Amino acid sequence: MTTIIYQYVVIWVSGGLHGLAQSSGTKPITQAGTSYGNVCLAILLALSLFKIFHNRKSIIAIKPKRLMIYCLLLVFSLFYYHTTSVSALFIAAIIGLALQNEKAHNYLVIFGVLALIFFSIQIIGISTGIISDSVILRTTADNAIPRHTLGFGYPNRAFAFLLPAWLGIYCIRKTLPKAILLSACGLFFAYTYLITDTKTVLILAIALAISPITKMLLEKNKTLSKASTVLFPLLTFFSIGLALFAGKNWNSKLNQILSFRPGFWYKYVSGGFSLIGPSSSNKILFATGQNPLDNLYLSQLYRGGIVFYILICALFLFFSTQLVQSKNYTVMVIVINYLVYSLSESQFSLITVLFLPLMFATILNKAVIIDDNCMHNKLSRNEGKEFLNFNRFFSRKISRRLAPRKY
Repeated sequence: MTTIIYQYVVIWVSGGLHGLAQSSGTKPITQAGTSYGNVCLAILLALSLFKIFHNRKSIIAIKPKRLMIYCLLLVFSLFYYHTTSVSALFIAAIIGLALQNEKAHNYLVIFGVLALIFFSIQIIGISTGIISDSVILRTTADNAIPRHTLGFGYPNRAFAFLLPAWLGIYCIRKTLPKAILLSACGLFFAYTYLITDTKTVLILAIALAISPITKMLLEKNKTLSKASTVLFPLLTFFSIGLALFAGKNWNSKLNQILSFRPGFWYKYVSGGFSLIGPSSSNKILFATGQNPLDNLYLSQLYRGGIVFYILICALFLFFSTQLVQSKNYTVMVIVINYLVYSLSESQFSLITVLFLPLMFATILNKAVIIDDNCMHNKLSRNEGKEFLNFNRFFSRKISRRLAPRKY
């Protein structure tokens, strides 16, 4: 819960929550937002450390090999923060240690419901004027189209805060509550799309709509489920190929349909990459602020460097493989939807990658992602088979005893 509060406090204060903005006096709103956000971040880390201390016996029981891998990734997350200024990985590692004795299903459902509640508060705040909205103009050949940000600072970020609500609620098992909450998400989805005019999110809408079909295909097709574990590198190559094919010609039809994203990607692909951090030519592109890199895979490769890209890719590969092996296709569908979303966005935060702490928790304890509901159904089927086998055996014994003897 503190994770969501932390993200929203920064948005509310930095974005212009009128009461807090006025109470900050001469202090700039952005600085005030950072201050309030840091307080929430400190509370988040303190609660995680308290839970770690409370579960110290189970942490001591972790296998040394798993604990050593976790410690190496923790150090890596600190270096990643030093290079990219993105703290999500380090915070997720701390939360992951606190969650190593919990169940993924419970965490995701609670996260999803809370994300929906806070998004509803955001919309109410915008409607009543408590939270200030800003408008960005998209210029075209004919006119300028207004794009509202819904108080999130940029139109595309609105979907980034709505996405975890949809993905978390998808994990709910009871049909009626799930249908009601997903319907609410669908209405917010349509409203946000109309207000922000974010066309590329239509791809995500299709992916979310066919989630039940995706899960069914993963369950029935072993080849497809194995292929889903390598989506991160596959979509990286796809993004590079799309940049070379559609981005080289800025005026190409496909580049225009995709809001000129491939064109911007092509600039970074042409600039090359380095082992750690961006290349010298890409540093100039980042510094101008006029060349958005709205793609998670290329952002990790060209902003973080090849070393950090490989490690993050390995983290996704490990987590996806563990999910498929555990037959937890519900969480696997969530991962797939996020990876599809990442084709057009580079959001890598605790609220968008809601399963990021679970990656670290799974390294420490694989039982985190084991779906008890699936295991119960599997045990029930096995018990049923054993009963049928016993029944057949017992029937044969009785029939032999009752059969007339031949003299």
